[in-house]
Amino acid sequence: MPARRSAAAAMLAVTLACASGPSAVADEALYKVAAGPYAVETAAGLKLVDPSRERKIDLRVTYPKAEGKLPLIVFSHGAWGTNYNYHPLVQHWASHGYVVVQPNHLDAVAEGVRFGDQKVFSPLYSESRIADDKYILDRAADLGVAAIEGRIDETRIAVAGHSYGANTAMLMGGLTVFDPSGRGRRAGDPRVKAVAALSGQGRGAGLTEASYATIGLPMLVLTGSRDPGRKGEGYEWRLEPFEFAAPGDKYLLFIQNADHSFGGMTEEAPGFPKIGMRDLPKVQAHVDYVNSVTTAFFDAYLLGDGAARAYLATNAIGRLTNGAASVTAK
Repeated sequence: MPARRSAAAAMLAVTLACASGPSAVADEALYKVAAGPYAVETAAGLKLVDPSRERKIDLRVTYPKAEGKLPLIVFSHGAWGTNYNYHPLVQHWASHGYVVVQPNHLDAVAEGVRFGDQKVFSPLYSESRIADDKYILDRAADLGVAAIEGRIDETRIAVAGHSYGANTAMLMGGLTVFDPSGRGRRAGDPRVKAVAALSGQGRGAGLTEASYATIGLPMLVLTGSRDPGRKGEGYEWRLEPFEFAAPGDKYLLFIQNADHSFGGMTEEAPGFPKIGMRDLPKVQAHVDYVNSVTTAFFDAYLLGDGAARAYLATNAIGRLTNGAASVTAK
């Protein structure tokens, strides 16, 4: 497939160009890489009851101490993850004015699932994740946090997720899953305006080239050269959501030497235990690159910020990091 070979070749070129590491770059040169202007608050242990499923969704809500209407990001954890992971990322977004809601999905270890149990990849768990996210959107005006009650701007909603959560985010954005007969099923939600898929899934398990073409929303895909698939696929597999997506407001952030944790982006909030996670090396630069580009993406497509969009479209981060990180747009 020419498109796949072309993208893989581009990533290889980045790998070779960056073998000696990034050049020194002042942090302030990267888009909003520093913490934002708002103090951040967190409400944990919230229970959102969905009576249609008799399900209590355990929520963690991180929000800025800011006035007025606020944009919303619903973030889905990876398989066997928890809603207190991804602390560096959600804190960064909130400091720049975003409310971030993190549910514990049915496959979270907090729900009693054993870490590594493969049953979580069955339709029951995948569909439950979608139902969780949709119900959160139903209840956006009343998430149980008095400080932001009635203040979510329901015209400015994004979904994001990591690993299995990236699949959840793409499904919310219109990804099509095909059954063995070739019949497609979509579970997208029109309230969602943008999708960020961190370490998303390539083809397989009902996903084909055609699956990604039905994501009509702006989408940011993120991966790195040390981010293989769960079944041993090379990092190139994680490029496929970008490669096969329909052109128009699609972006790929590729980070040389970044692994599945993006240098510590998955880190748990202070005081919470590490559950089953691998001890991957901490690389602050990789966390910075993810913070910078994801914030630019949300600013561009939830806030309509032209400077943020230009930062993405022109691969500014590629120039500023000497190719250690790069954004490809289509």
